[in-house]
Amino acid sequence: MDIEIDIDALDTEWLKQPRMYLDAAERATELLAYLSKEKDQLELTKSTLGSAIRDDPEAFGLSKITEAVVANTIIIQKEYMAQAEETRAAKHSYESALSKVKALDHRKKALENLVQLYIGQYFSSPKEKKEEGQEGIKKMAERNSERKARRTITRKQK
Repeated sequence: MDIEIDIDALDTEWLKQPRMYLDAAERATELLAYLSKEKDQLELTKSTLGSAIRDDPEAFGLSKITEAVVANTIIIQKEYMAQAEETRAAKHSYESALSKVKALDHRKKALENLVQLYIGQYFSSPKEKKEEGQEGIKKMAERNSERKARRTITRKQK
C-alpha cells in the first residue's frame, strides 16, 4: 500500500483516499476474524492436551498430577507450541493491518492540511513586478523549474 501523496494532484489523492481506507479496514476485519479462529484453535489444543495428560499421565512422563503440572506439560508439547506460533503470526498480521488503517488516518489529516496550504496559496509562485516584463517572466519560470526539480529529487530519495 502506497500512502505517498502527490501534492500536484490533491484532487485525485482525495478521490483515492476512501477506497484505500476501506480496503485497509476490510483487511483488518478479516485478520481479526482469523486471529479469533487461531485463538479458538489454541484453546482447543490446550484442552485436548490437558485431557490426554489427565487420562494417561505416564505417557507424558508424569507420576503426580496437579493443575500446575498439567499446565506446564501442555505448553511444552509440540502441538501446543506450533498452534501458539500460528496464533502469534495471526496477531502480528492483524496488528500490522491496524497500523495501515492508522497510517491512512494520518494520510487523511495530511491531505486536509495540504488542502489548507493550497487554499492559502502556499504553493503559488511569487508575483513579479510588472515593470520587469520579459526578464521577470524568465526568472519566474527558472524558479518554478528549480522548485519542481527539488520536489522530484526529494520524492525519489524517499
